[in-house]
Amino acid sequence: MEHVFSSNHINLFKQNDFLELIIDDYELFDYIDDLLHEFDLSEEDQEYSFEEDNHIIFKEIQNQEKIISFLKDLNSDEIERIYKLNNK
Repeated sequence: MEHVFSSNHINLFKQNDFLELIIDDYELFDYIDDLLHEFDLSEEDQEYSFEEDNHIIFKEIQNQEKIISFLKDLNSDEIERIYKLNNK
């Protein structure tokens, strides 16, 4: 497993032929999942996507740079605000 991206409460790993996005909090997961749909990175654009326990699996590994770019552009203050609301 190769760690390809990390920020507050968000980690992206590369494993063989897929990417795994792990998010530390359920509400934060919902927020990011909604944004993924808005930015055309939803399961409709993937060969396969699976959501369980705050993980999203992306089978289309060629979208790695697009996914990393999306994650880098997330508002870190908003990410932290959502996380703190649910983890006091």
